[in-house]
Amino acid sequence: MMGGRTRSWLLVLSLGLNLFLVGLMAGHRFSPPPVPEALPGTVFADLRRMADVLPAETVGEIRQQFESHRLEIIRGLMAMRAARDEVRDVLRQDPYDPEALRAAFQGLRDRTADVQSVVHGVLVDVAGLLDPEERLAIVRTPERRGGPERRGSQDSPGRSGLPFPRGLQPPAQ
Repeated sequence: MMGGRTRSWLLVLSLGLNLFLVGLMAGHRFSPPPVPEALPGTVFADLRRMADVLPAETVGEIRQQFESHRLEIIRGLMAMRAARDEVRDVLRQDPYDPEALRAAFQGLRDRTADVQSVVHGVLVDVAGLLDPEERLAIVRTPERRGGPERRGSQDSPGRSGLPFPRGLQPPAQ
C-alpha cells in the first residue's frame, strides 16, 4: 500500500501534468496560425527568386519595400484563405444555394483584388528602383507557377495534375 505522502506527491504530479496538457491544448486551439518566412506561391517567395538575379544592394532595397507592407499582405492572404473557406462551406450546404455561392465567390474576388492592389503598388515602386537590365533580369526569371515545362502538353498533366482535355491547348507563352 502507498503511504499518504507518496499519494500526495502522485496527486500533485498528476494535477501538474493535467494542467500542462490543458495549457498545450488551449494554446494550440486559441493561438493564431504561424506565418512562415516565405509563404509558398506568394510575393515573398518571388522575392527569393529575384535575389538570385539581382545585386545584393538592390535586393536589400526591394526587401525593405516589401517588408514595409508585409503585415498588410499577410493579412490579405489570410483573408483570401478565409474567403476560400467560405466558398467551401457554401458548397457543403444542403440544399444548394446559388446566391450564397455567388456572394462567396464575390467575397473571394474582392479579397484577391485587395491583396493584388497592395502587391502591385509595391511592384510599381520596386520597378522604379531598378535599371532596365535589372528589370529584364526579373522578367527572365522562371514563372512562379511554372512555364510550359511544368504546365505540360496537351496530354500531360498541368498544374492541377489533371491532363488538358483533348483539343484544348495550354495557354501560349
